[in-house]
Amino acid sequence: LVSSETFDPAVLEAADFQEPNWPKRALLLKETQEALKNSKGGKGGKGKAAGADGPFTIGGFFEKLLHPEQMSRGELNFLLSGFALGFLGCAMVNVVVIVAGSGKKTKKVV
Repeated sequence: LVSSETFDPAVLEAADFQEPNWPKRALLLKETQEALKNSKGGKGGKGKAAGADGPFTIGGFFEKLLHPEQMSRGELNFLLSGFALGFLGCAMVNVVVIVAGSGKKTKKVV
């Protein structure tokens, strides 16, 4: 018994796993790190690359959270959308709890 998906060219192409090209990935990583280093003005440079925020750190996150004027527009949008989704998620849970609790009450048997 064979599935028709076995002969579908799209499925075959998607299921044809090949190992990553490790030398090429290493080269791209090295080039990216060098470009980032050069855009910051060399070692210890304080310049900021366009569009690059650097590695994520908890301390850096809280620093930006306490000083939102240091956040980029993308970071602000991400943070505000997270707050909005969290708020809506809590509101939906409350609605479900209220609706589920508004059904016919049963008497307690002691």
